Amino acid sequence: MQAITKAILEAQQYDTEAGYVLEAPDQLTDLASFASALLNQDFRPHPVHATARALRDALQGIKVYGSSDVPWVAAGSGVQWDFRADSLAMNIFLPDPLLRGLWDWRSPFYLVINPDPNKPRVQPHIIDFVKVTDWVDFIIEYHKESQQWVRLLPAAIPEFPVFNASFDPKKVVPEPCGKDKPLPPCRGKYGCGPTGARRSSDDRLRLRRGSRCSGVAMGGALD
Repeated sequence: MQAITKAILEAQQYDTEAGYVLEAPDQLTDLASFASALLNQDFRPHPVHATARALRDALQGIKVYGSSDVPWVAAGSGVQWDFRADSLAMNIFLPDPLLRGLWDWRSPFYLVINPDPNKPRVQPHIIDFVKVTDWVDFIIEYHKESQQWVRLLPAAIPEFPVFNASFDPKKVVPEPCGKDKPLPPCRGKYGCGPTGARRSSDDRLRLRRGSRCSGVAMGGALD
């Protein structure tokens, strides 16, 4: 059991928990990475390595490419995401890897094998991997060691801007200009006169029209 937990911690995780560091307790695990991590553990006399090699071989060719970069949602945090390793393929839910009793709320839906036909499906189809493997049985056995009551982590609203694929910059209405708009604060050359005194309202209005409406700064002309 300890060797399995160690392999999970060594495997590549993908983001489900707060923060951007990809490691347990994140609950999405790369299967190829997990298989490779299992091969690094000593399970004798149990034939775990044979199963791990079979899993690793079955996942060959899934990964096409991977890069290493700073995720835009974590800019300035020092977090680096590196997906260049050859031992990466596909991820799947491995809920509560640290056995805290806290499961990602999506796990029961994504890991279901025999959904009730009389109830509407939350997940539109059963994932092929859980249909043809014993992954769900493995999850059940792994969590028999937990002494915690199982609770579901609530769905959280993302803290970063969600990508809007329908956004069309051509349809953005420009900000109106006119005397009804508040004047910008005095900011030196482009907000004040040469001696530091504020410009006249007419000068500032022309400046605002130039910078906000046409995108051309007119401070030089006004000086």
